[in-house]
Amino acid sequence: MRFALIALLVTSISACTANAGTILYGFDEASDQLIEIDPNTGVSTAIGWLGFGRIGDIAVSSNGTIYGAKYDTDELVRINRSTGTASIVGSFGGFTNVIGLAFDSAGTLYGIDDGTDSLITIDTATGAGTAVTTVANTNIGSLAFAQNGTLFAGDFIDGNLLTIDPLSGALSTVGAFGISGAQFQTLSFDANGVLYSADPISDSLFTIDTMTGAATSIGPLGFSAVTALSFASVPEPSTASCAGILALCFSLHRKRRRN
Repeated sequence: MRFALIALLVTSISACTANAGTILYGFDEASDQLIEIDPNTGVSTAIGWLGFGRIGDIAVSSNGTIYGAKYDTDELVRINRSTGTASIVGSFGGFTNVIGLAFDSAGTLYGIDDGTDSLITIDTATGAGTAVTTVANTNIGSLAFAQNGTLFAGDFIDGNLLTIDPLSGALSTVGAFGISGAQFQTLSFDANGVLYSADPISDSLFTIDTMTGAATSIGPLGFSAVTALSFASVPEPSTASCAGILALCFSLHRKRRRN
């Protein structure tokens, strides 16, 4: 009993002092499923069906909510992280092909609308979009904010990594992805500032060099049309939860001493 209590205490302390982690989510358009991806290997596991299809991109808020852009009906959807089931939030309202999503550090959801060549902000409570500026490129299909606030975008037709000034819409070319025939339709940064993308043509996960634009293959995803990626933070155990676990250990220890 003594050793069991010691083991429980050690496990509890380890869990309560662990750092927050991240999970890489993806959307596979071919099977209409939310998937979880190992960012080190590309190996993917199905979570569940959305029930909608036609999701241009996904983005995860700071509280862990997954949002998706349903481009065939011009609506924002909310996706359950545990089951994959999606529900409609609301219409983008006048923006007819929103295919890229990204949250900035302040928690504002941005989108890129291919129909009007507009960079927009999106109300996560209603789905309503508001134009911020226009961009002079009709091939942008993905957005991702770096930790320093730089807004990156992917031109999936010409195969270039770009940056966008979120105020003026001015574009700058970082460089070519350098993978012949690839279509990088999604971008997402991990907690360490590494930029990831997926190519549905080769069914592979890639990292993207933010200085040159060059793509490096990690491995096959195992799903044939992954068109959306987003990292989500895994919160640390709450103070209350840790206190409860440690209190239980102490209570069991006192009970054993009395016996």
